[in-house]
Amino acid sequence: MNYDRSHTEAFYDAYGEREWVRFEQNAASRVGLAIHLHYLQKYIKFDDVVLDIGAGPGRFTIELARMGANITVGDISNVQLELNKKNVSDAGFESRVRKRVQCDIVDLSVFPDQTFDAVVAFGGPISYALDRANDAIRECLRVTKRGGRVLFSVMSRLGALRHFFPAVISLVDTVGFEALADPWESGLLEERFSAGHRVRLFLSSELTALLNRQPCRIVEMSASNFLGYAGENVLENRWLDSEFWNAFLKIELEASRQPGALDGGTHIIAVLEKK
Repeated sequence: MNYDRSHTEAFYDAYGEREWVRFEQNAASRVGLAIHLHYLQKYIKFDDVVLDIGAGPGRFTIELARMGANITVGDISNVQLELNKKNVSDAGFESRVRKRVQCDIVDLSVFPDQTFDAVVAFGGPISYALDRANDAIRECLRVTKRGGRVLFSVMSRLGALRHFFPAVISLVDTVGFEALADPWESGLLEERFSAGHRVRLFLSSELTALLNRQPCRIVEMSASNFLGYAGENVLENRWLDSEFWNAFLKIELEASRQPGALDGGTHIIAVLEKK
């Protein structure tokens, strides 16, 4: 599959509010949100000038605003940009947004070189770039100041297949073994297997090799969730017990950073420093 901007734009126009609620669907999603937020809080400083690219309806835009960042919001979908404006305004943080721009992560030419202290591309916009993922990362680094940070997450090949394994096996029974073999062998998830998504699923080794060709230093990598997968039913509603939840997240953060866990979550998180 080659990258097709119009397909991704149309998909997210139609996806609408579902992009907002997906972080609340189950325990693994909530763990993933918490781990993403941990890295935002660790690397984004008050008054940083930040590009939130692939920002969607504003889940991370609001958190960046809460931290005191000065945010430019970018997304390929005008529908998502309108939802972003509504949600950020409703949360009381619209004053932290400098502007919103419809743009494509593989071509950020609307922004000059070294514009931002940090770029955030959470949730998988680089995975949607498919064969142009390298271009997307290069563009994020280009618009970042030297010494600045790029924080992003991509969809994990092992983690996605692990998480959706029951559904994949059901597809195998319906359409044949290619429903498992094709995404495993190619790392490409076609829309016929995924309700319209067209994404690249990464192994951590592939991602590391790609990043080593870019003008950056890998500061940290982590799975977005790991232990939470082993017992989603056990963890359901545990976030209501703040003492348990905070203690669990502390362990989950450390577990997800271990080399053996990097491929075990729905997403792989990376923090880069531009050289």
